[in-house]
Amino acid sequence: MGVDRRGEGDAAAQRRGLAALALAGLGLILVAALDLAVADLPGHFRDPRLTLASLGSARAVTLGTLAALLIAFGCYVVAWLGVQRLRPTRGALALVLGVPTIAAALLTPSYPLLSRDFFYNVVSARTLGRYGQNPFRVPPGHFPADPFLPYADWHQLTMPYGPLWAQLTGALAWSSGDDLLATFLAFKLLALASFLGATAALLWLLAGLDRDRLLPGLVLWAWNPLVLVEAVGNAHNDILMLALLLAGLALTLRGRATTALITLALAVAVKQVALALLPLVLVYLARQQPTWRARLRALAPGLLAAAMLLAALYASLWAGFRQTALSFAGQTEFYRASPLALARMLLLHVTPTPEPALRLAVAILAAGGYLWLLWRLGRRPDDLLSTGYSAFLLLILLWPVFAPWYVPWLVALAAAGPARRCAWQAIVLSATAAASYLGQYGPRQLLVHSPGFWSAAAALLVFVPLVLMLVWQRAGLKPVPTGDSSSPLAPAGERGWG
Repeated sequence: MGVDRRGEGDAAAQRRGLAALALAGLGLILVAALDLAVADLPGHFRDPRLTLASLGSARAVTLGTLAALLIAFGCYVVAWLGVQRLRPTRGALALVLGVPTIAAALLTPSYPLLSRDFFYNVVSARTLGRYGQNPFRVPPGHFPADPFLPYADWHQLTMPYGPLWAQLTGALAWSSGDDLLATFLAFKLLALASFLGATAALLWLLAGLDRDRLLPGLVLWAWNPLVLVEAVGNAHNDILMLALLLAGLALTLRGRATTALITLALAVAVKQVALALLPLVLVYLARQQPTWRARLRALAPGLLAAAMLLAALYASLWAGFRQTALSFAGQTEFYRASPLALARMLLLHVTPTPEPALRLAVAILAAGGYLWLLWRLGRRPDDLLSTGYSAFLLLILLWPVFAPWYVPWLVALAAAGPARRCAWQAIVLSATAAASYLGQYGPRQLLVHSPGFWSAAAALLVFVPLVLMLVWQRAGLKPVPTGDSSSPLAPAGERGWG
């Protein structure tokens, strides 16, 4: 009677892979536990504007933060490389989902050391939930006696997000009253629920594509230290937008056009950046139909429902086109570490180029790049995912303001898509964006420079490694051919995970 040596070897390899994955996951969980130990929200909720620099000596905080980043991203990369050799069994899936769930739960009661947006979101929500005023018209500074106001910046900035976010957070502020700790925890629990929802939506999306991409995609997204910190630790509203966006993409790929467009409209009503994917989804859905009549019949109900939903949400808090539109222009004063800001600074040192001319040139470049993406979009599901990734990358590269919490947009699409080169880009950009926090919020006693210096330094730190990787990949110098030809940044003929 023969013995199946190959089967035994595969089972042993699976066990070794799961053990290595569990060890990497333990390292990630320990870093999250350390964050909770040094910055627990119940212990610090009475400390307005607590930052990394407030936690101890400059040297200790700097070295400790660097060590945490190295450990967290080291465990993350090891896990992502190792999980690609594992079969998607129930045990492997439970481990892949369990580690980030524990890490996110540990980050939920932690103080948002790296986020001034968190406290602005709280006070702007109280404009509606506590005082019954329209946050698109009335800034938080209109209520100087508010007990939350000392925690927040930008007191005169009206809410720059969508009406669904205003209504949802207004309800949280109303239910929490004037209890500081209860309010903070309510917003953090919303972030935790959104992260788990985004992970579940990604799981559903990947399950309908290719089971071989299921575990790597989930690890790439849910184990990413920057995603965990920005989504749950700092509780940015991007995570709720991404949860709805991933759900909308999953519905799109399953052919449920009407429900998909409604879900994507909800994502836009949280944060308007989701508009970057809406035309791509419409073109993709249209190309699934053989005739224009069939396209109209398939898309009209969803477009009508999405338009009516957005109209109803905006009508409830309408403040005119000027107040309701995106109001990010003033944020260039707060954090400008973008490729565009760096190029503008260098250009102004060479020639006095008028600001309107610069804006026009960038607008033409962005519109041309986006139209090219629409034109190249194919009919396969992977074409939509890869092109969506490229659209977000184009937006990040050409937006005048960069913040680390924009990177999860790319990570989510890279995790869903087929191209391993996009995954490496997302990993590198996540690591450099996380490291840039030392210049933004970290101790500056070691080196004292102007905000312009830190902005330029952060832009170089974040984007130079990404540009070098893009050049390297484009030149075909990587050892394993990977990628997807549907993306404008992929070398011709490359497909698959590699």
